[in-house]
Amino acid sequence: MAVLTSKKLAKIMGATAVICRRRGGAVNVFPLLKTLYLTDRHLLEVSHRPLSGDTYASLPKGPILSETYNLLQGKHSDKTLQGEWNSHFSKTHHRVAPVAAIDEDVLSELEEKTLEATSDLVASLTPVQLEKLLHENLPEWEDPQGSSKPIYLKTLLEKGLGFSPAKAATIEKEINFSFSTRERLAH
Repeated sequence: MAVLTSKKLAKIMGATAVICRRRGGAVNVFPLLKTLYLTDRHLLEVSHRPLSGDTYASLPKGPILSETYNLLQGKHSDKTLQGEWNSHFSKTHHRVAPVAAIDEDVLSELEEKTLEATSDLVASLTPVQLEKLLHENLPEWEDPQGSSKPIYLKTLLEKGLGFSPAKAATIEKEINFSFSTRERLAH
């Protein structure tokens, strides 16, 4: 998938707003990142389209959305996108909360329902239970030995979701085409 764009950021911000709302207005970074990853993963399985269009990585405590992680750390390479994120969310003591109105209508009904179900599942687990669930049930995750390791979309589709190499290649092409077409139409 391509680099984070303003359209993709709008989806990630809408999803983060839904999660914060379901968590009483704010959410810790750890369950936020896991909810977003698991939502993308489920949507890839059922609709062959992720919500975020982000790239993925294995961290010691499980998989994440890479560019979203950078936004949450205030270290995204695109200062315009970082500024947009910072104008809508604050992070204090590992908790993220909206500070401005965020458009949740950018999410489809399927995306929102998946996000809500995933958020409820993640909320029902302790951090230790969640980490164990991720490590034991997501074959695409590999222990990065204290660092980070990319999870390529091909790996997620084939190893994680069990798609054949041919089907995975088709899905990946469709995703890349879909995101590039949406970006061209937006300009």
